[in-house]
Amino acid sequence: MRSTTTFLLCFILPFLAMSQDIIPSSDSDQIQQHFSEQACPFDTTDLVVLPTEWSVYQTLEGTWDGTLDSSRCLSFREMDGDWILDLETLNPILPLFFRYKMEDQEIQLPTNGMYRSVGNYWTDAQVILADTCADELCSGLLAIYTVPFSADSTVQRVVRELSGAYKEVSGCWPTENLDSIYLQEYIMKFSFEEEDLSGLTFKPRQFFSDPIYQGPWGGYGQVLAFVFYEYMGIDETTYRGYLRETAFPDDEYYDYYYVQQDGLGFPSFDHYTYVEAIPSFEADTVLDLTIYFDSEDELTFQPFTGVRGSLVDGSDTLRHNLTLDYAIPNLCQVFFVDLIVPDNTTYLMGSGAFEFANKRSCLMFQTGGTLAVKEEAVFDYGHSGIGVLGLARDGHLDLKQNSTMTIDSKVALVAYTGSEREQAYAHLAPGSTLRFGPNSNLSRTLGDNMYLNVYMNGGTLDDSELSKEERQLIRRIYPQVALPVAGKATVAPNPSSGEIMLVMPESELSGDWPYQVFNELGQLVASGELEALAEGRYRIRPRAAMTSGLYRIVVQTAQGPVIANWMKL
Repeated sequence: MRSTTTFLLCFILPFLAMSQDIIPSSDSDQIQQHFSEQACPFDTTDLVVLPTEWSVYQTLEGTWDGTLDSSRCLSFREMDGDWILDLETLNPILPLFFRYKMEDQEIQLPTNGMYRSVGNYWTDAQVILADTCADELCSGLLAIYTVPFSADSTVQRVVRELSGAYKEVSGCWPTENLDSIYLQEYIMKFSFEEEDLSGLTFKPRQFFSDPIYQGPWGGYGQVLAFVFYEYMGIDETTYRGYLRETAFPDDEYYDYYYVQQDGLGFPSFDHYTYVEAIPSFEADTVLDLTIYFDSEDELTFQPFTGVRGSLVDGSDTLRHNLTLDYAIPNLCQVFFVDLIVPDNTTYLMGSGAFEFANKRSCLMFQTGGTLAVKEEAVFDYGHSGIGVLGLARDGHLDLKQNSTMTIDSKVALVAYTGSEREQAYAHLAPGSTLRFGPNSNLSRTLGDNMYLNVYMNGGTLDDSELSKEERQLIRRIYPQVALPVAGKATVAPNPSSGEIMLVMPESELSGDWPYQVFNELGQLVASGELEALAEGRYRIRPRAAMTSGLYRIVVQTAQGPVIANWMKL
């Protein structure tokens, strides 16, 4: 998904144009054109009709490489000129696999390639669209390739693309800046919801993966840096430019860009490549640099790459602030994302969604890295529990005014040392809503000191879908309000279950004042007027229907609001 590359102005790798499909072909209904009668693999006396280029089977374990179910011979039949499979011939509790026949030969993939994967099919059964099955995939694509780790060893990469709701599988994935990359397996998998598949059929149409053009005027191009020029200045410290304006090299026009590994070592978290945003002029103070992305702009990352601001002139530690401003979130749904967003780099999102193809795909925000949502925007992160939002030390979420962010994936509070200094933060502006979806969960990796500290600056936090234990990893922090009295307002008794008294020892308030009671979600649950008892003491009679929990009491006075926290038993 996204990553970064080092800034090498003097060295530009040639772009490689890819010439052939790795899984032929992209013709309409391509699979339908290649069927033949052949012997059943489990009973040579039984003739069946199967695709010539694909093995069709089920396994007892539900994994692509499991024990073959030899109790049945699957066969297609012709109907209205199409080859279809009667699903009632399947074991309904086991998935159906289509495995491309590579004839025991690996297919070499090009260095720095870019592929799209497409799977079109038709069925009147209900396909399971989730990643909770074996292979971490219920329905969709599994592609397995190897990359060289050393002279005599390789590392396996697994591409997973989930099937969508419209009987299709679609995604894109880059290869890497490594030689000797080999595709080993290419498998389509389908799991069905029905316990009884009688009368239901399945028709495969297109299963293929082909290269995306790399080159000027319509294709992908490598970006080595993002360069900001003086004419892009808004003021002395703020510079803004569009993706195509800032992308270097700038001698050709590309529709899309990708960040490439530096090729100097094996890509990993210990060898991460960054492309940097740099001013073209001398800058010895921190600048705010922003790259604008139009709705069609796309920046794709090879594994273990990312972007960040360059160092300030004369400093070994200070970096320029960088914001990637997306009109519409446009993250190529590649299989393998471990994008680290560090060093005061911000991803600013408009309305849209990040939908990941892999449950382990992760955007990690740390050391000032921020995921922000624009004013009035509605942004979804993850779906059906797929994907990870990582928040390490000083990682931030920033919801602008009246924005909404729904997280329906795993949220990981990533502690490296277990120190109390490792904290993550969220900032909720007035009218904003941060919501945890039904498939979300919140956890931390180490120790018991790290929390998601949420600044409730007029926004709403809905964590009702989280478990009680998960909610305890969240700290709500309300703004400090200047009280119109000396000292802080307190509640007595606190905690309590019945009526309470608001105590302000040196108050000069007189008369009855309106109050409001808000729950942890920022929702108004009670209101009324204070009953004056004596100087600085006021009675509040809570409604009996209020549940146990932490509440905030706000009293509106002529001098401004007075706030006190109350724990109801």
